[in-house]
Amino acid sequence: MPLLYYFIGDSWEERFLDKMDFLILSSAVVSLFIFVVVKITVLRFLGGKKIIIGLIYAYFLTSLINFFVFFFQMTIVFYIISFLLYSLMAIIYVWLVLGIATTSLRIQLLVTIHELGGRIAYKKLLERYNKRVIIENRLQRLVGAGEIQYSKGYYYYNNTFSYFKLHMLLIKLMAKLYKVPRYR
Repeated sequence: MPLLYYFIGDSWEERFLDKMDFLILSSAVVSLFIFVVVKITVLRFLGGKKIIIGLIYAYFLTSLINFFVFFFQMTIVFYIISFLLYSLMAIIYVWLVLGIATTSLRIQLLVTIHELGGRIAYKKLLERYNKRVIIENRLQRLVGAGEIQYSKGYYYYNNTFSYFKLHMLLIKLMAKLYKVPRYR
C-alpha cells in the first residue's frame, strides 16, 4: 500500500473499523465451524436420543473456546457483537439442518424413497409411516430429549426446565394479549 494512502486515504479509525468488521465476521464463522465439529463429536458420544442435551453441551463448549480464542483480540463491544452473531448463526444452523431433517415427515419420506432406489410401493410407505409408528417415534424423541417421562403406561411432563413449557407460556401470554381463544 503506498505511503500516500495513509495521508489522503481513509482515516485510521475507518481502517480500524474495517479490520474489526472482518475480525468479528471471521470469528463468528470460525466459531460456527467449531460448533459443528463439537456438535458432531458430542452427539456421537451421547447418541441420538439426547440431541437437545448434546446441542447445549456443544454450544457452551464452543462458547468457552470462542471466549478464550477471541476475547483478548478485540474490545468487549466487538466481542459481544461477534458472540451474538455466532449464536444467531448456530441457532439458524440447528433450525435449518437438524430441525427440518429430523422433524419433517415430508423430508423423511423423501429420504426413504431415495434410500430405496428412488421408488417405493404405497403399502410399504404405510408400513413405515402409519399412525402408530409416527406417534411412537415422536414419543421416543420427547422422552429422549427429557421433555416427558414414561411410567406405568402414562406419559408425564418432567418437572425440569423445558423449552416447550417456555414456548407454551409465551403462546398463552400472546393469546391473552390478543384475546385469541385457541391456546387457553
